[in-house]
Amino acid sequence: MERNNELEQLKQQEIQLRAALRQMKIEVDNANITAKASAMEAKQVAEEAAEANEAGRRTWKLLLQKQMPK
Repeated sequence: MERNNELEQLKQQEIQLRAALRQMKIEVDNANITAKASAMEAKQVAEEAAEANEAGRRTWKLLLQKQMPK
């Protein structure tokens, strides 16, 4: 009888551990998705900043050309 109790407790522990492992896997997957989305957003921001920088550079160059005496 005591052996059956121990076996039942071990089965319950296994069920709980498997559930905890599934939850941890879900959390890791969610963290990976969030990290990927953040990386994609950072890449987009960097691309937009590079475009704005290039536009500013062209504008500055045009302004300098207009100010130079002919």
